[in-house]
Amino acid sequence: MMPLITTLSYIRLLFRISLIIRKNCPPNSTTGRPTVLLPFYRLTSLLYNIIQPPLWQSNEKTLDVCMLVFPIRISSSPIKIPGFKTSWIFCEDMDGCKDVVFHTRDDKDDDRKEPAMKRSEINRIISNARAFFEEQNFKLPPWAFWGPSDWKGRKETCSEIIENMLGWDITDFGFGNFSQRGLLLFTLRNGNPAVRKKKYAEKVMIVEEDQETPMHFHWQKMEDIINRCGGNLAIDLYGSTEDEEMSDKPLTVKIDGIVRQVEPGGTILLQPGDSICLVQGIYHRFYAEKGKGRVLVGEVSEVNDDNTDNRFYEELGRFPVIEEDIEPLHLLVNDYSKYV
Repeated sequence: MMPLITTLSYIRLLFRISLIIRKNCPPNSTTGRPTVLLPFYRLTSLLYNIIQPPLWQSNEKTLDVCMLVFPIRISSSPIKIPGFKTSWIFCEDMDGCKDVVFHTRDDKDDDRKEPAMKRSEINRIISNARAFFEEQNFKLPPWAFWGPSDWKGRKETCSEIIENMLGWDITDFGFGNFSQRGLLLFTLRNGNPAVRKKKYAEKVMIVEEDQETPMHFHWQKMEDIINRCGGNLAIDLYGSTEDEEMSDKPLTVKIDGIVRQVEPGGTILLQPGDSICLVQGIYHRFYAEKGKGRVLVGEVSEVNDDNTDNRFYEELGRFPVIEEDIEPLHLLVNDYSKYV
């Protein structure tokens, strides 16, 4: 009993310290809102209404960034802070500790309406992708072709698929025009170091001509992007600055192991068989070269977490809002929680 009381007292003290910091901390450089330092992680959702309700129930609604400076091991799952939506989480190793940055926005004050993708459109995109995979003789695992009813009762046996978000992944990035700005992915394998030993991931993607995947980088993931077959894949590149702007300095990348210097905003054209290694912090956008056909793209990387490890230069949605006009042909990775 005594260790529990001591722990709660310590957490209560940390909350009070955080309130003092909140009153005196500088504004966030991006939003101008206060930066809040909170030395806690998983206990937030459990203890917020027991220990210090005013922190979360404040009428000010000015919470924008939380930086965890408490030396703990974290998982890759985003935290849901009551009253707010998590935009992204930034994790960085510092002498064995983890600094995690939550960018959040107020649920009630968020008036933006992302255009919805109809389920019928998603089904059509998947059907076209299946035909292209067959055409290129690229085989998917059997569960890729399961319908919603096939997943029933398989939550335990398929836990790695569900928890690590393997499977179909379609996004229009909240833009509302998939053919212009969108991407189809299928995650073949992925790990979660906090739970399992697998520390790598593999995806296959289909990129259409002039279909853009917007400019972004990853904080944690280093990846190889591979043109498996089809047309040519164009990749525009920038380095990033400390404040996550696009750098005006040249950057160095490796194309199939060969070092190459690229000017800021320069384009690398990957022909079938070519690959590029992108380290953390390199801004990149890609699309299939017009007139050369769609591209079957591979990605081999460190563990992938699309909930927390995408820093888009624009404010975009990673997963689509879906209008359920018909039943799903196959489940997307963001459907598992609803159907399984």
